[in-house]
Amino acid sequence: MSHRLVRHKELEFQRREQKEKRYKSTLLFMDAYMKPKNLTYLKAIHPAMKSERDTKEWLKAEYHEMILYASREVIIAVKDFVNAPSEQRFLDTLLAMRRDLWVKKRDLRADTLELK
Repeated sequence: MSHRLVRHKELEFQRREQKEKRYKSTLLFMDAYMKPKNLTYLKAIHPAMKSERDTKEWLKAEYHEMILYASREVIIAVKDFVNAPSEQRFLDTLLAMRRDLWVKKRDLRADTLELK
């Protein structure tokens, strides 16, 4: 394998790893935004978080950053969630992130992931 190809694969892995970290963070903010009682957990990770309003502002910041790297589908799903949070929109966003990162086909549906 040429040095160039190896380097390309390394960079692609780093990009995907960084995107995965950002998506995980976004999902945590989405969860706390939708269910304010979960803010307690988020405060342990981000001590600067003080209120539900902070959660929305952090989520909006994540959204603005992801415009640089996320797929169109993920960007729209996060925007829709921020504008009108719901369990369905959360799951739609999660599935869009999954497709962007790993699984290009639609192998799962939101109703199969919903916890009762």
